[in-house]
Amino acid sequence: MGLRQLDQSIEREWVAGITTISFRARYLSLLPWVLAEYYESKLSKTGQAELNWDDLYMVLARLEFTTLAATRLGHNWGESGNTYGMIGSSTHAEALTELEQAGQIELPSSKQGGALGTYIMPCRTFGLLNTRRDGFIEITPRGREIWQARNIHLNSSHMASLIFSGGVIKLDDIMEDGQYFSMNGIDSIPKERDLLEEACLSPYSESEDVERTYGRFKNTIKWCLDVLDKANSIGSSEIISRNYRDSSENPLESGHVELAWFDYEIHRRVHFSLELLLSAVTETLIPLDGSNIPSIIRHWELENELSSALVNLLGVDEVNFGDNLSELINSTPDGLHYETPIKRVDARKMIPFNKVVYALSISIACYKQSRVIRNDALIANRPHYLEKVFEIFDKNTDRSIHDVLVDLLVNVVIESHLSTTLLKMERGAKCSLRFYPEGAELNPTGKAVAAGFSGDRLGNVIGILSDIGICQREGNSKYTITERGQHLRESLGQST
Repeated sequence: MGLRQLDQSIEREWVAGITTISFRARYLSLLPWVLAEYYESKLSKTGQAELNWDDLYMVLARLEFTTLAATRLGHNWGESGNTYGMIGSSTHAEALTELEQAGQIELPSSKQGGALGTYIMPCRTFGLLNTRRDGFIEITPRGREIWQARNIHLNSSHMASLIFSGGVIKLDDIMEDGQYFSMNGIDSIPKERDLLEEACLSPYSESEDVERTYGRFKNTIKWCLDVLDKANSIGSSEIISRNYRDSSENPLESGHVELAWFDYEIHRRVHFSLELLLSAVTETLIPLDGSNIPSIIRHWELENELSSALVNLLGVDEVNFGDNLSELINSTPDGLHYETPIKRVDARKMIPFNKVVYALSISIACYKQSRVIRNDALIANRPHYLEKVFEIFDKNTDRSIHDVLVDLLVNVVIESHLSTTLLKMERGAKCSLRFYPEGAELNPTGKAVAAGFSGDRLGNVIGILSDIGICQREGNSKYTITERGQHLRESLGQST
């Protein structure tokens, strides 16, 4: 539907360059190190710091395997051995088994190393690398410091030399130097850890954009650490949900960072509700082999039995699409999904009628929970999907739910799906239409929709903080604050 871009763009402003696929901190220091070493080898051979992409990708592939093996075998020297979020876990599964069983293996060089594409953005954001217009990747002063900090420990490392030359790596090589490449071993080089923390917290230039990016990121970190300080063990989804509840209930006591994350979450929830509606439309259209919106809604009304889960959640025994919208607004609990998370998987399994009721309830709850925040302009008013939905609610409280659904489906759900998908196809993407219109009729293409709920990047922020010792992983994507984190929390002062 093209809606996810907005909630992700709101979040992106508060997580610096950390993406949905950048999980582990040490890749941020490994990239400057491996590139600097690569350039040094080129300089010694040709007198120029050349960048040959084929050569570099073989080096990165060997680095990818080496770091994975070192992390997995880290339990031998007291680490957890946790390879969560690492690149190549499935690609190199057989090779890792062979290494453990045979005691040695030829370093894989044929697979392209994914670390560069995954971590180049956060490396640039934190001033560790810079990409020129011609594509050449420069090592910044900050990146060179990390390279030097690592090389104090790696100048005579056979394991490090194999990454650049290739060859047979032995278990003994990993036992000797694996701690310097393990994702869980950053404490083995304290200077590297300290430089990474500094890169995350201290602007590398005085430009207004850089200062703004760091200011927002530090506010996000301070906000997370404040929550972790109060909670016994908590994950990013709970932090976001609690903040959503607290900001809704006490909007005037919420700071900029709390309101920004509220803004993200409310867009994410409404986005999910609209994708549930799209899913219900496509699921109904396919067996009917085409229909129009009023007929689809009447079809839903024939299966109008609420599941026990929805009855318990919403506190009503039935929902009649002939009732006025105001009745559904009044009956929707004010605190819906304050304490209980949105059950995404359960929602996808619902029959279309229940999907529609659940989707409406989520949007209506968001509409009610954000009323003060929106009226007081505490978050931005963007003429986008959330505003369109809420405007429909505002103007149609005395109309039937059936009529409001027609409005929502035609002017928000279907319009978004068609316009976004056709634009993608115009740009050369494959056809992903779920239906195509002929007048008022919608004809299915046979492709169903699994309603999407944007994954948050906050979990990756906390995970990276955990890698450098500011938080502690407790399993099940939950974290606690460490003593190091407490010192950082106090030094950051009051978030704004």
